[in-house]
Amino acid sequence: MTLPIELQNIFLHRQKSYKMVLILVLIDEMRATREREVSMTRIKERFLEYFQKREARSMPVDAPPSRIAFRWADMPVKRVQYVVDTPIDALSSILDYPSSGYTIGFKPELYSQLNPAVLDELYHYTLDELDTYYAPPQSDFSLREDLLNIIGNYLLAKQQPLTGHPLAKYVRKEIPQHLRSLPFVHNHFKVQGSVGSGSNWATIPWIAVMYPQLTDTIQRGVYVAYLFSADMKRLYLTLNQGLNEVRSHLGRSESQTYLQERARVIREKLPAGRMKLSDDIDLGDGRLGDDYQTSTIAYFAYDTERLPDNEQLVTDLWDAMDSYMFYIESTAITLNTVWTTQVQEDDGGDVYTPRLRDRDVSGVLEQVHEHIAGNGFYFPEQLTYNFYLSLKTRPFVILAGISGTGKTRLVRLFAEAVGATAENGQFTLIPVRPDWSDPAELIGYRDLSGMFQPGPLTLVIREASRPENRKKPYFVCLDEMNLARVEHYFSDMMSLLETQKWRQESEHLYSSPERWQEYVYSDGQEHAYSDGSEYMQKHKDGNVDAGGRSYPGRTDYGVDATVHTDADTKRSERVQPEPVNGQNAAERSDLTAGKHGHVADDEYRLVDGHDDHWDGAESRSRSDWENKSPTRMNKDGSGYPGNMEEETEQDSIHMRSRSANTTSGHNGVSHSSKISNSDRIPNNNTISNISRAPSGRASNSEGPFGNSNSANGNNVDSVWQQQSSATKGERRIVTDPLIAAGMLQLEEDRVMYGHLGIPDNVYIVGTVNMDETTYPFSKRVLDRANTIEFHHIDLMQLPDDAADHAQSVEVVPVEQGFLRSDYLQLKDAIGEYRELVVRTTERLVQVNAVLESIHAHVGYRIRDAVCFYAVYNERFGLMSEEEAFDLQLLQKILPRIQGSQMAVRRALVRLLEWCLKGNVRVPSPLEDDENFWDSWETGNTPPEADYPDSARKLVYMIRRLDEDGFTSYWVH
Repeated sequence: MTLPIELQNIFLHRQKSYKMVLILVLIDEMRATREREVSMTRIKERFLEYFQKREARSMPVDAPPSRIAFRWADMPVKRVQYVVDTPIDALSSILDYPSSGYTIGFKPELYSQLNPAVLDELYHYTLDELDTYYAPPQSDFSLREDLLNIIGNYLLAKQQPLTGHPLAKYVRKEIPQHLRSLPFVHNHFKVQGSVGSGSNWATIPWIAVMYPQLTDTIQRGVYVAYLFSADMKRLYLTLNQGLNEVRSHLGRSESQTYLQERARVIREKLPAGRMKLSDDIDLGDGRLGDDYQTSTIAYFAYDTERLPDNEQLVTDLWDAMDSYMFYIESTAITLNTVWTTQVQEDDGGDVYTPRLRDRDVSGVLEQVHEHIAGNGFYFPEQLTYNFYLSLKTRPFVILAGISGTGKTRLVRLFAEAVGATAENGQFTLIPVRPDWSDPAELIGYRDLSGMFQPGPLTLVIREASRPENRKKPYFVCLDEMNLARVEHYFSDMMSLLETQKWRQESEHLYSSPERWQEYVYSDGQEHAYSDGSEYMQKHKDGNVDAGGRSYPGRTDYGVDATVHTDADTKRSERVQPEPVNGQNAAERSDLTAGKHGHVADDEYRLVDGHDDHWDGAESRSRSDWENKSPTRMNKDGSGYPGNMEEETEQDSIHMRSRSANTTSGHNGVSHSSKISNSDRIPNNNTISNISRAPSGRASNSEGPFGNSNSANGNNVDSVWQQQSSATKGERRIVTDPLIAAGMLQLEEDRVMYGHLGIPDNVYIVGTVNMDETTYPFSKRVLDRANTIEFHHIDLMQLPDDAADHAQSVEVVPVEQGFLRSDYLQLKDAIGEYRELVVRTTERLVQVNAVLESIHAHVGYRIRDAVCFYAVYNERFGLMSEEEAFDLQLLQKILPRIQGSQMAVRRALVRLLEWCLKGNVRVPSPLEDDENFWDSWETGNTPPEADYPDSARKLVYMIRRLDEDGFTSYWVH
């Protein structure tokens, strides 16, 4: 090799192909321009084009970072910078990348050695490295042996407990890994095996291959599956359909008819092949077997006593996957066109939030773990999973341990890894002071002038509540949380967390305090927001007057008639707004009348589940006002010119809804189509229609703003019904107001803070030490948080060489749904995961039976939280079910136990025996049995346990009680 020494080892450390592709496209661009420094824009375009071409040809290719896009075809060029930053940093010793970021090239001293021959050698060296990197994984497993393992051992295994059985682990873990090593499966498909759930073996085990954009469960969609007959005498490789979701909508009889007809349609689309296009399979087991038969589209059948050789089985699977891909393409869903990514950008265009699927969560957490390690801090991978699941279960977590174990650093680095930093305002560290005795230091107080002074937590909540920030996670770290009594200064927050509920809401333009003030407080009168929209103004008697201008998306009396739908009751409630400044529409017509003609939209609004129809008058041509420059209103009432490109997203939605939802009628009058029952929930283009009032309805009530000097807050209630709105009809978690009404005397404070609740994108983490300077926690606090203890310390865990982290992990913001709770009540989760919830609850019942004797048993709040944790863990595939319950026992149950009575010791001993496997006896305090206790020391082998972490903690608590006469969870 004649390459310069600097170039000979540039690919020695590689995690992905990014470095190699960057060198290739850099050389291509240098050859095209004959320049040392080339355009960074062209490099990004070439870089993206390379991956898109490989992807389009179904060639092996590295997936893009999952937090940016799931496929290269969906990646915009401007996001490529996030990807190329990593290889540029890794190649910084050879690349010249000015801080301006406009150009890139080899360093001058290296470029002088790159004659055409050397450059050509570097190019081919890079291609060889890519070929080696992309070489398909070696499939050294035998599919035949995997299938025979199930066939030969399943009936015997069913006579044994399912939990922890080797065959169950083999089907769930090993076989999916084997199938993913096949080139035609690889990274494009989800592979899942099942032998049952909980303690129940399945009558018909299965192994499924699913295309995630069609389905990630066999309950719905189309997938490929191996189905084993109940007697293990027959095996079928099928192209099949999900049954349960269809049945839940249509019932058993109609769903069978639907699936049979759908199978017939799909068979007609499939090309001729070796698969039998029929549902003539026999799995036995009566109804369940019949259900699988009904949903079968095509199949290969095997007699398990005469199973074909491995090569034939792999060929059959390949043929089945070809048929599956043909179906996928026939539905216009290909590897490159339909993905679940959603981009949400604010005015700056910098916020990217793809929606993560359950199967992607573990990959994101792996990147989080690598990011933390890359910064020189090393925590067990299980701790990362545990911290994430705890935040997902409830947005309040306590990290406990001795000083200097990295509690605060974990919070900061975890937040940073998901895009929340102190620099962008999404991470806030609040040091707790010993003299805090009430919520004022956190939430705020009213000063002597009557003005409300917000605390640091209120400022974070206010920022996180802005519409443009609702997709971003905000982390608050309460450092040294128990230097003061938590129950004193944090009680309001704990109470508010108990008021969480789901709300389905439509978006309002003025959903932040500043936007309200911009329009409300302008010389004490209302001003028009002239974006070109017009409205029909009602008189008190219900007659429609012409031409007045209003705020976009608002009714003539000042505020949207927004429809809030309670997610639990499904009841629609209209928030009735009021006339502005006590004036009715007729009295205000001189303020808002313009020179424009009528607008003819048929408007609808939902009131208690019904739609009302409003026929408009003659339409004015949109072209008359679309070219006008809008006048934006300042707080002092003055205006400044704008242009139509400066419209907010909501403005555009409002105007698009006028054109998209109307058709031309007689005499130039536009009419919107009737809203069917299925259209009652507003979408992006119908928000303004739903929020307009019908003719003939008048309101004589007090205005939303009333007298600006009024001390009552009725107007604020109406205003903030709008502020609490979520974006575009999303389902959000809301709470009661954070600040008591009596704290807010000034009208401006009531508008700014009056209905400010805890948004669902704020996560609070407290770090605590337990020593003589701190306070213990009450059960009221422990019930509401997961308490993660940092107690295992390995001082020999030293940082690796810097070279091991030459390629740092990219940090890209994740979608808020990655962290936000999906469940608030057990009924939200129990549907699909009933068996898991039942098993978890049964364990808690056994624990409660022990704790009841010392009045430490748990209630429904802890039951729900433990079940949620278990469900999330099951969904994301992070730990085993036993490991997850072990952590919940350690974090939610054991911290509640303390005391000096013998009854406490008996309860601890019974719990320890319950955690251990077999009939292990725990010595009494009078017995001299050091062997048992010494076995728990570091380096020794303790008795085998179902829940080892909890067992170790219980041993510590028992020994402390025996030696000190008192015990608690905390290490002092």
